[in-house]
Order: sequence, then structure tokens, then C-alpha cells
Amino acid sequence: MKPNRHHRQTAGAPIHPVLSRQLRKAGIDEAAPPSAEAWHALLSRISAHYQHIEGDRALLTRSLEVSTKEAEALRSRVMGERDRLSELLETIGRSLAIFVELLSTDDQSASETEARLRGEFVRYVSESLSGAAPSHGGDFVDETGIRDRFFFIADQFLELLRSAGDRAGMRKELELAGVVQRMLLPRDSELVVAGLNVFAHFVPASAAGGDWWAVETLPDGRVMLIVGDVTGHGAASAIITGVARGALHVARRVYGERLTAEVVLKLLHGAIRDVAGSQLLMSAIVATYHPEQYTLRITNAGHPFPYLRRQDGSIHTLPTQSSPLGLDALDVSSRDVTLSPGDVVLLYTDGVVDCENSQKKRFGDRRLHKAIASAAPRTAQHMRDAVVDAVTAFRDGREPVDDTTLVALDIS
Repeated sequence: MKPNRHHRQTAGAPIHPVLSRQLRKAGIDEAAPPSAEAWHALLSRISAHYQHIEGDRALLTRSLEVSTKEAEALRSRVMGERDRLSELLETIGRSLAIFVELLSTDDQSASETEARLRGEFVRYVSESLSGAAPSHGGDFVDETGIRDRFFFIADQFLELLRSAGDRAGMRKELELAGVVQRMLLPRDSELVVAGLNVFAHFVPASAAGGDWWAVETLPDGRVMLIVGDVTGHGAASAIITGVARGALHVARRVYGERLTAEVVLKLLHGAIRDVAGSQLLMSAIVATYHPEQYTLRITNAGHPFPYLRRQDGSIHTLPTQSSPLGLDALDVSSRDVTLSPGDVVLLYTDGVVDCENSQKKRFGDRRLHKAIASAAPRTAQHMRDAVVDAVTAFRDGREPVDDTTLVALDIS
């Protein structure tokens, strides 16, 4: 009697689908006893399967054995190279000690000490790095190349020491130029001239800078305030500032009450062209105060626009179209401003807005505007101090990369 479908499903546990497919491939009907031939074929298939598994296991075992040996060989090689690297670092340390000893040598025994230490250096490096060739073909450490580089560095270092005296002399000359430059600036940063209150701040970015400012009282009672900024900073810029300050002094003596801002800027332009050609430029602004009319004439030559804060707290810029001094053609422009008590004018160089903090962010015009607005009470002194404090806090200890000059002024 042939069992029905329902009987096959309930007669025992159901056959797994994978096994069912394998039985069908071997020609065995899961519902009926297999023939001897079918059973032999199934056993052969199973045996071949297990033989294949055994072969894979043996192959995997051999691969693991080979990998273990290679890993051990690599570990031994790395440990050897680590020891060589340790010796190399010790050589570097000893070499630096020799350099330090050479730096501390006084001038009288410099040549003898240099010869002795150089011989010691060559001998030490040669002995430290002159062993047998690396055991693994030199893949990690090339002693010959390192030794040659040590000798090259030593020669360069000694050459550096030989020229250190010359550079020290140059630094002294640069510092002297900075001293002379500062002597040309007004002695006091706080002045009261003809009813005009002046509060200044000047910080060079190096021993000698390119910023300068001056106050001149003219025979007719006018007060002329000048702020200039030579491109860059250093000895060349300091020389130009000295030339400009000297030209202004001569102009005041020669022209007297006929001196105007346009004449000053023309003379400065010619002086810069004569000394530096077109290699250096200078922005400049001249504020001429007329005490009888309480007017301030702003004459600009490529300088940042000044700020005017009125007594009611409103803040204005005083823009003009112009170009720096030293170019082929002189281009300046002027505008007049009437001042009242409580009004404050701020002149400054671009070192104020271009200063950077540790994140390389600029101070910028927005922060300058905010500092001007924060100054209270509204006097030139408080405005100067507010801007200086804001710039100093923004830099957060970072040295200025450009000269910083600002001059605030108001009337009594």
C-alpha cells in the first residue's frame, strides 16, 4: 500500500530541505527505501565531501605554519632595527651635545674648540655608524647615508656659527635704527595743542618699523597731525620713515604758515621717490585743525579712512579717493569736518585692523567699530584706550605681524 502525502508528513520528523535536495541529486526518493546502487552513490558523495574538507584543513594548517614563521622572522628583524635606531638616536643626542658645547665657546678659543669638536664629532659618528652592513639588506637603516648627512649638517652648522657674529652685528644695527626712529616720534603720546587733545599709541612689529606719526604747530595757529605707514617693516622701512619725518621738519621751517597738507604730501612723495624709487610706498593722512573755525581738514593719500564719532554716539567713516605716495602720479583728496565738544576722530594704520589672533583671524573693521562704540565717556583718551585694549585682548599674546599706530583726537 503506497503511503499518502499526509502519512509521509506525519510518520516522522520532517526532512531538512537541504538534505532533501541532496537526496534527490543522489537519485533517492525520500519516501521509499533506496536501492543498493543509490545508497552506494550517496555514500561515495559523502566520502568525497569529507575528503575535500580534510584537504582544505591540511592546506590551512600549512598556511598558518608558514605565516607564523614569517611573523617571527619579521618580529626578529624589527627588534634588530629597533636596536639600530636606538643607537642612531644616541648618536644624535651626543652630536647635539657637541653643538651646544660649541655654542658656549668664547671668541678667543672659538677656532681651537671648533677644530677639536669637529674632530670629535666626525670620530664619534664614524664609530657609531660604521658597523657591518644591515643584516637585512639595508631596507630599514642606511648607515652610510645617515653618516654622510650628519657630516653635511655639521658643516652647515659650523658655517652658520661663523656668520653668527655678522648677523649679531646686523641685529644691533637694526635695533639702533629702531631707536633712531622712535627718537623722531613725538616724545609724549598725550598732547594738548591749541585746544586739540591728542592721544596716540605706537607699537612696531620689529626692532624698526614702518609706521610714524607727528604733530606740527604752524605759525598761524593751525595744528597739523600726520600719520604715515611705509610698506613692510624693518631697516628699509625705518629709513623711509626717517626721511619722511625729516622732510616734514624741513617743510615746516621753509613754508611756515603757507604750509598745507597738499604741500606736505607732495614733498613726502618726492622724497620717497628719490630714496626708494617705486620699491617702497607710503600711505599717509594729514589732519589739519583750524582752532578758530573748529574745523578739521582730512587730506588722504591711500590711508585707511578715519572714524568720526559724534557726541550723540553716531559713528561715521570719512572716505576719500586717493592712492599711496611713491607711485608714478601723486593722487590725494581732502574733506572738511566741523568739530564740537564731545566729537572724537580716530586715525590709525592698517596694523590695527589686520592684526591676527592665534587662529589667524583678523581683528577687522567690525571689531574696530565695536571698540569705538564702547568707549565711555566719549573722549579721545577713552577711545584710544578702548581700541588698544580690544586689539590686545584679541591678539591674546600673539606678537603683531605689522606695526600698529592709532591717534585719537578731540577738542576741549
